[in-house]
Amino acid sequence: MSKLIKDVNIYTRMFKFTFYVLLHFYIFFYVFCNCSYPLGLVGIMSPFNAPVSLAFDPAIEAIAGGNRVIMKLSESTPKTAAFMTKLVGKYFKETELACVDGDLEVSKRFAALDWDKFFFTGGSEVGKKILSAAADHLTPVILELGGKSPCVVLKDADIKAAARKIGQIRVMNSGQVCISGDYAFVPEDKLEDFISHAVGIVEEKFPTIIHNMDYTAIIDDRNYNRIVGYIDEARAAGVRIIQANAGGEKLPDPKTRKIPLTVVVNPPMDLQVARYEIFGPVLTVFTYNSLDHVIKTINSNEKPLALYIFGKSRSQINQVVRNTSSGGVTVNDLLMHADASKMGFGGVGYSGMGRYKGGKIGFLAFTNPKSVVESGLMRRFTHIFQPPYTSDRSRKMLRNMVGMKE
Repeated sequence: MSKLIKDVNIYTRMFKFTFYVLLHFYIFFYVFCNCSYPLGLVGIMSPFNAPVSLAFDPAIEAIAGGNRVIMKLSESTPKTAAFMTKLVGKYFKETELACVDGDLEVSKRFAALDWDKFFFTGGSEVGKKILSAAADHLTPVILELGGKSPCVVLKDADIKAAARKIGQIRVMNSGQVCISGDYAFVPEDKLEDFISHAVGIVEEKFPTIIHNMDYTAIIDDRNYNRIVGYIDEARAAGVRIIQANAGGEKLPDPKTRKIPLTVVVNPPMDLQVARYEIFGPVLTVFTYNSLDHVIKTINSNEKPLALYIFGKSRSQINQVVRNTSSGGVTVNDLLMHADASKMGFGGVGYSGMGRYKGGKIGFLAFTNPKSVVESGLMRRFTHIFQPPYTSDRSRKMLRNMVGMKE
């Protein structure tokens, strides 16, 4: 009996040893023989609203994947573009990372080049043109676009906390943030509290605006006039409008291109402020009594880049999440999903395609997972899958593989 036990122990140790050898061999084979390879040359076009981070964020991940990168910097921020070009030229070879600046015509030619992958952050309409330009070379693209990102304030939400966060984030970079809340749904009986807290926090943080260096201007006259036009159209239609203007300044101010937080209450859906992404410090607020109506309204628009939910009810939070489509969701906060998720960041439908960030997701976005298979012991049996299929066994196996039963 003791000899039998001894033999069993020996065989057990041999089995464990063999298992661990095979396991480590498999890991070695998987890691080193089935690797992701660089795609090649990556083109990146960054927007004006975050010209540094939205150029370098994808560039870092593309370089980590072994690619060469050329960045087209926004013509709307020429001083930033010049500074970035100087720094990149100092620390990188042109064959590793290079910068290009120039006007709209340069951007068109840049997008039409034969890239191995192209990355664009910007508006959905320009995204269509990027996709069209990439089609000539079948260039794979990542489009980080935008859209009207909704904020849903549930009936059990902390109205003060929700309003203060939504209002303060809406004036961050003067609303020129692709994932800031574009419009909000607020319970009808909480409307006045919501407006009071949203406007109050902005007036508290920005007692003056025109000469306040901490309050961002609109990027150019064209966009300033566009946003003011949205407000003027709503005012002419008799819509209720509230401004966060603690200093009583004459705002909006065309000279500094400063626009205060402007809350537009229940505008008709045919007005521009309700139809288009605002990309400015204007917040449209809609009241509701039925959560089903909120979900229906969200789904009647294009799919947004972000969706925000404020509240405590897990069933209602899940109801909104499961019955809507968006690039990402943050609950009881704003913006957090853009950097905190291991699933990466990206849009869906009209708000974009492809994902990056999140470490592994970003690395995979700019590489090709090339599988390499070397036929071993099985090579002596694979002939049974080659025509003609004369044996009943081969025919049965092939039929089962394509879902055809005898």
